[in-house]
Amino acid sequence: MPRHTPLYDWGKRVTTAFPDLPVATARVLADWSYGLVLAHTCGLATGALTLAALLGQAVITVRQGLREFYQPADQKAGRGRTALDPATCCTPLVRWITAGWADKRVALAFDATNLGDTFHILAAARRWCSLP
Repeated sequence: MPRHTPLYDWGKRVTTAFPDLPVATARVLADWSYGLVLAHTCGLATGALTLAALLGQAVITVRQGLREFYQPADQKAGRGRTALDPATCCTPLVRWITAGWADKRVALAFDATNLGDTFHILAAARRWCSLP
């Protein structure tokens, strides 16, 4: 597998930003986010295709690795697989987003949408607020 330095550097940033995630989970999160940005889409197939071309891997292999990211532990291949608990990502994500902000005051609005038992979407919006 060819080494893609920007992806490797992004992976280090993600693992540093999410210290409570297992390294393998943070690595897949980095791959997901990097592939989606490059593909300009949030689709699994396009993200996998983009990453596969970048890494010189088979599309089906990359796609399966990305799919397992959001699946329950008992539906993943191999031993010792764990499920991702999204709650472990909230605090580190907000901390990462607000790093370097002089004023930490921000109002966030969250909307959870469930698509059956398969997908759960959390939409977030921010609004700057200037409190007295």
